[in-house]
Amino acid sequence: MNSKLFILLLCLSNIFWGQNFIQLIGVESDDSEFSKGSYAVMYDSEFEKRENKEYSPFQTIGVYRNEDNVEIMTLDYLLTPTKKGFIYGTLEIIETKYDSIENELDIPEGTYDLSSSISRPKFFKTKESIIKFIKQQKPTFKDAIEIDFEKISFINPNFYLTTGFESTVHGGASWFNAREKVNIYPLDLKENLSNKITNYVDKQTKNEIIINTINDMKNYTFDEDIDSNSVLPWAGSISNHDNVYYDIAFNMSGVKIIPLTLLQGNSSRSFLAKGKALEGHKMYNDLKLKKYKENTASALISFISPDKTTKIEIVNNQLTITDIKSNSLLKKVTLNYNKIIMSEFALDSYAQKWKTEFK
Repeated sequence: MNSKLFILLLCLSNIFWGQNFIQLIGVESDDSEFSKGSYAVMYDSEFEKRENKEYSPFQTIGVYRNEDNVEIMTLDYLLTPTKKGFIYGTLEIIETKYDSIENELDIPEGTYDLSSSISRPKFFKTKESIIKFIKQQKPTFKDAIEIDFEKISFINPNFYLTTGFESTVHGGASWFNAREKVNIYPLDLKENLSNKITNYVDKQTKNEIIINTINDMKNYTFDEDIDSNSVLPWAGSISNHDNVYYDIAFNMSGVKIIPLTLLQGNSSRSFLAKGKALEGHKMYNDLKLKKYKENTASALISFISPDKTTKIEIVNNQLTITDIKSNSLLKKVTLNYNKIIMSEFALDSYAQKWKTEFK
């Protein structure tokens, strides 16, 4: 075969198959008070907790394009690709009823329905098993003496991050210990992972993160001029404060690492304060994160398909799919979500295989 003809056919083949792709967008879809993941919700909120017949706090949105045909599909759980195949994720809620006889605390009868409530991400190897699990799970989310809550805030094939809190009541809602937290768990990535940002940045950068975070807060410290020697409320100096963690979020510029500094609200309660996103740090390479290129300044979240044919944007819960070459709108739908926590692409035969997961 003529070499020029072969190259032409190959290019035409790549163009045709290049428009056959799928994107998996993982979202947190629980809009209840409990899903906010802060101990303040459990003890300071006046909203009534609601029972769930079938609890599924995550969804996967499938965006499938074949030429100019676009399909939007959904699943009531996370569909995450890994080297060993798909894993199917949701949140497991384990609630233990309160027994005033067994509990020695001086708490008025009827104050608490649960002695403990534990929430953890749970993964399955088959979609049949996760569908069965979701149908059987009916949490109440009532107030509990002890709460240990973790929800997925970011996930990719390598690892996932969780945010949440731990709290213990010692006699009443006004007397309890609580601590917000973030954790990291490996999937395909075998390197040592840490939820502490101090394992990835030097001490000077860590100090700058804390100082900038506090400067953006109002009335947290009495010091006008804050430096590394400044003392944090109910804690030591900024220089000696190593409780600095991180979360990962999708936004207009792509995947961003968000520093989280653990600060004391008082002597028995601590919270995570968000800092400014890290820019251009080698930590992105350490965590093998993909950075998506910004396509338009007006988009809150913007993705470009790997074959460069399609722009996927999410603005104010509106998902739009646009052909880049013609700038024509292919699809527009409304999403119901709190946060984007996952984005994965596949092309050609892999895209078709992933699509079958939505059947």
